[in-house]
Amino acid sequence: MAVDKRDVLRRIEGDYLLDYAIFTGVARVYVTRTLEECFIKEKNDLHRRMFLLAVYRDEYSAYEDLGALLMALLTHRQNPEVPLLETLISYGVGQVELAKVMERFAIKSSEQLYEQLGLGDLIPATWREQFPGLDVGKALRTATDFFFVDCLRNQKKDGLRAFNKLKHGLLVVPNAKRYLPNQIDAPAALYKTDESNPEAVDNPVSLYAVPMTDVDLEGRLLSIHCIQANLRMIAALQVIARHPETLQRRGFKNPSDVLRAPELADVLDFIKQVTERGKRFSSVRRVMLQIRRCLELAVQKVVAFSRHMPQAPLGTGEQAVGVDGAGRVSCGCHGSSTGRQESSPCIR
Repeated sequence: MAVDKRDVLRRIEGDYLLDYAIFTGVARVYVTRTLEECFIKEKNDLHRRMFLLAVYRDEYSAYEDLGALLMALLTHRQNPEVPLLETLISYGVGQVELAKVMERFAIKSSEQLYEQLGLGDLIPATWREQFPGLDVGKALRTATDFFFVDCLRNQKKDGLRAFNKLKHGLLVVPNAKRYLPNQIDAPAALYKTDESNPEAVDNPVSLYAVPMTDVDLEGRLLSIHCIQANLRMIAALQVIARHPETLQRRGFKNPSDVLRAPELADVLDFIKQVTERGKRFSSVRRVMLQIRRCLELAVQKVVAFSRHMPQAPLGTGEQAVGVDGAGRVSCGCHGSSTGRQESSPCIR
């Protein structure tokens, strides 16, 4: 008898989503936090350049994770016969560029993204009784604001081309200024000039320089932490809503108890901070710093717990939120309406 491939994918979906929430989705944060600790100990020029390359690579990898998971969730919502993992194991890199995902599903606002993802349906019916005072609905809307506004703006076309070279490391140079005198003194990637660029005829190679100030590094780190924390929250809620049997099999008597697991302490704390502090501050920067400080405490608790349980996956993550002019909570990882100022000039 032929095996139903989709059946296989459905059977392991709950375990995958739970593993993503408590382990897989932590990997990029774990790596960048470890490198950040090393960089802080010795902030020399070489360490700064190397640290920036690693952070940039993980930031753009996180955008790819986000695009892939959004496409998988949106595809499943359109056609429930398609398991999430069918999309995740078969997508092409070009398919999950955030702008293309939004265009493919005709999404024109963060509210529309929230509705099409069906995030409201993931909120457990007993949420208020189990987590009194925590507004998970606001946290989910914060997530879609961040995805649609910040991430969509900061994943740049030329940045993607540079990422494809940076992730392999072969065409990375330490100083863009050495190749083009009018460029900044910062690491850069060399890549073939896009043929649609009018200058491509005379300029076969383009250069993409990545600013490496403390502000730029902080913004990229916050992007990684924001993406991973929000995706882990959504993955955990997906398991609670759609795969309670997985949670029971893996030791959670009540499915919602997974959010009290030490590995998800930072995610639950994020929901708490959005609920309690979202309307208290008007400064995006102050909220960002406040959330990061609060999540540092959550991370310390998880690290302490993990020392006594060496086989338990370590969960970390940080999140930044702000309040827009209308008083609505939104993520503000970069504090600029135009996004980062990055250039990708051609080399003659």
